Amino acid sequence: MKKSNEKKGFRGYVASGRINGHFIPQHVQNIIIRDYANKNNLLYKLSSSEYIMENSTMILESVTSELDKLEGIILYSMFQLPSNRIYRSNFYKKIIESKCTLHAAVENNMLLDESDIGKWEEVLILSQIIPDNIEEIKNVIY
Repeated sequence: MKKSNEKKGFRGYVASGRINGHFIPQHVQNIIIRDYANKNNLLYKLSSSEYIMENSTMILESVTSELDKLEGIILYSMFQLPSNRIYRSNFYKKIIESKCTLHAAVENNMLLDESDIGKWEEVLILSQIIPDNIEEIKNVIY
């Protein structure tokens, strides 16, 4: 007999606004998340949609409050995570302490434990640095 407090499924998380400068319709984000879940044999629960306000994390916080009932979260993209590194660090800790996993469907990336945090942060930090210096990089290359 299953316990009623048993963790089950993965909550999707989609954006209402731009992700890394691009607008992706929510229905497309949900298709990508559903496909990712199917390919990885994950039970997909409907997605929660973040508010369109810039830097909003209200819905993400709401999803993290469900972690005791979930196996994890499937983000459409890791670039949906807030740009604030301290916030992200605390978010990763909540995921790991809850014995959940974090998935990024577009990047086909998983955060299973603390050893994965460095990989995620490297990508996110580089993406913040490179756009600011793209003209410099072009000048060096060309």
